[in-house]
Parts: sequence; C-alpha cells; structure tokens
Amino acid sequence: MEHNLRTYKLSNLYSAIPRFSEFVEKAFGKKLISKDWLAEVKKIRPGNSVLEIGAGHGRFTEILIKTKASITAIEPDPYFNFAFRRNPRLKKASNVRLLKAFFPFPSKEKYDYILLHQNVFLELINEMPLHRTIQSLKKFLKPKGMVILDYVWPFTPDTKREKVIYRHNAKNFGQVKYSYRYILPKLQFYHRVELYFSISKKGGAKTSKFQLRFWLPPWSRIASEVVQSGGKVSKKTMKDYSFFPGTLILGKFRF
Repeated sequence: MEHNLRTYKLSNLYSAIPRFSEFVEKAFGKKLISKDWLAEVKKIRPGNSVLEIGAGHGRFTEILIKTKASITAIEPDPYFNFAFRRNPRLKKASNVRLLKAFFPFPSKEKYDYILLHQNVFLELINEMPLHRTIQSLKKFLKPKGMVILDYVWPFTPDTKREKVIYRHNAKNFGQVKYSYRYILPKLQFYHRVELYFSISKKGGAKTSKFQLRFWLPPWSRIASEVVQSGGKVSKKTMKDYSFFPGTLILGKFRF
C-alpha cells in the first residue's frame, strides 16, 4: 500500500548535520526535550529494563542512563551508530548497550519500558502497516510494560503552500532551510507530509537538497490499533516545542 512507501529515510536526512537536535535547538532557541517526557522518564526505576528505539547519537540516552535502569539502545544508521559510540557522555555508562539493528530485531528479551519519538515511529509505520508496528511493540513488552511515545497531530493541515520551519545561517557551514507541506490523502485517515531540507554551503559553492514523503495517521487511529491489540491507551497534551503546528501528545500504551 502507498502509505508504506517513502522516498528518503529520516535518519539519512538528520545525519546531514552532526548532533542535529542540538543544531535545531540553537536555530529555534527552544529545547527538543519535553518537560512532560522528562517527568515520565523520572518514574523509571533502577532495575527496570528499557528499550530505546532509534537512539540516534544518544541525545535522549544521556538522560535515560541517569535512571540507573538497564538500557538497550538500538540504532541501525551507521552514522548515528558511530556518533553514539563516540558520545563522551555515554562512554563511561555501564548500564547501556548499543545494538546496530532495525526494529523489530531477533530477540526473546522483553522490557519494562519502550521509548521512541515521533520521527522513529513514523519510520516504522511507513515501512510496515500500523497494526504490525503495534504488535511488534507489544511483543517486546513485559506484562504491564509501557510504551512511551510523543506524537504530533495537526489541527488543520495547510496544503496550499510550503511552510518554512526554519532558515538558519550556521557559522562556517552555510544556510540551512527546513520546510514542509501537507498533502490531503487519497487513503482514509492519513495525511501525507513532504519535508524539504536544503543545505547551501558557505560561499554558494554547493547546495544539497533532500525530500522526504511519509504518511501521518491521526492519533485516534493509532489509539484504535492499540485497543484492538488488547492494549490500553492514555495521553496527555503537552505545550512543549514541536516541529509541526498542532497538538503535541505524550502517549502511553500498556498491554
């Protein structure tokens, strides 16, 4: 089906700039880590087991290791994998292991918590059907385990024009422009989002352009799939930063 196809990996897009999230924080002057997300992480206890899907360069892992829980971080992208292993904040951590793997990966291990962010979740559901993604998450959870996901659902998509999220001149680098456009779907329940990411090298010598298309289901559709898989859903509306205008949701699933 069309909504399981994409033209460019999010991880490839983000790896164009080292420590992408820090770059965006400087560009926007806002933090990418939600206070509500931090509050949930603080509930994780020593001895708990945590699976972090799509660990990137370890930006969020740096926070997770402070819980003293046993952290398994998976990251298939070679660039991010390399950056994670070189992250000075994680080198001395004894409670984290990094696996170079796609999710789901061959394992019988189950976890108390599974954490993933919207960009990772969108990669998963654009590679396999939504119900299979939910079933895979369930498979890796212990009884009464929890999935924690932050997710944005837009109010009213504006499909008439491309919207620039930011335009920023990076020192010794050049200009970076990040923009998006919503396209109303032919498939029910989904919006298609196109991201445009361009990097103009200093002096105008070279411009690199990336385009990404993915399908964005409404939160109600995700929640419905969780319930049909025997799970329970709770959510909280957050007021923190998000790339896209809309409702930022902190969702929790239990099975």
